[in-house]
Amino acid sequence: MAGKIITDVGLNELAKLIAGSGNAMTHIAVGTGTNGPSVDDTGLEAEVLRKAATATVSGNEATFEMTINAGEIIDKNITEIGLFNADSGGTLYYHEVRKALYFDESVGAIIKIRCTFERG
Repeated sequence: MAGKIITDVGLNELAKLIAGSGNAMTHIAVGTGTNGPSVDDTGLEAEVLRKAATATVSGNEATFEMTINAGEIIDKNITEIGLFNADSGGTLYYHEVRKALYFDESVGAIIKIRCTFERG
């Protein structure tokens, strides 16, 4: 089931970051899981690749970006994306499950996660 969510452990880590003791979001992971995201998630259902992300801030928006080069993922339908604070394990801040994107040896992609902060 498609959807996107900020996890409970992600919210807890954000509170720590505001207080100066948390770990910043540094990595994006992709996977092949298809279960809808839940606030209880602590990792992807079926992680395939995790790489360091670049982060930029413009006004009230933070953007995290990762490049998947051709040949890094072969013969997989990528359906989930996660934002983490470590190159393995770590805290899952954000989890998204979406329509499949098929990767063969010739396919690369740029994955972007945009976080916008606004008054509700």
